Amino acid sequence: MQVKIKFDYVLADSWFSANATFKHIRKAKKHFIFALKSNRLVALTPDDRQKGNFVRIDESNLPDNTPVHGFLNDYHDEVLLLRRVFTNNDDSTGVLYLVCSDLQCDKDTFINSYQKRWQVEVYHKSLKQNANLGKSPAHSQRARFNHVFLATYAVFKLECLKIKTKLNHFALRFKLLVSANQSAFAQLKAMSGA
Repeated sequence: MQVKIKFDYVLADSWFSANATFKHIRKAKKHFIFALKSNRLVALTPDDRQKGNFVRIDESNLPDNTPVHGFLNDYHDEVLLLRRVFTNNDDSTGVLYLVCSDLQCDKDTFINSYQKRWQVEVYHKSLKQNANLGKSPAHSQRARFNHVFLATYAVFKLECLKIKTKLNHFALRFKLLVSANQSAFAQLKAMSGA
């Protein structure tokens, strides 16, 4: 890992929470905060680990929002485990299991650092769906570079409008499309009446 950007933690969701990934990050002398799937096997004490008494993390009786020292079944080092319970927009309850390699990490750093990952997810989703990054018909390298730049700039402008109007990217896109359609219809009506 030869990265010139300074960072404290590598953040990722459960798709990437593999033993090999953890080892690679630690070998580079970095720490990680990853989500874990509910069926991941953990031991909460060194004694349980030594005896091979691993249980599913969703059956481990982890306290809510409190980092606990523990061990993953397939990872050699001690880690911090955290169970985060939250309420979704539809009032359903969700549970998120997190793992951190930094044993000195406090609860707020643990939660806030992982929460930053979500903002990156929103950015990528908006880049793909609102700025149509993946739908470029360009064939030349210059045209592709232009498309990537303009898609990124469009998301930046949406973010500026989001701050100004307090609407999310999808609501803004919808308002812009409605306004463009109304304008086009008015011009069509004016041309057909002439």
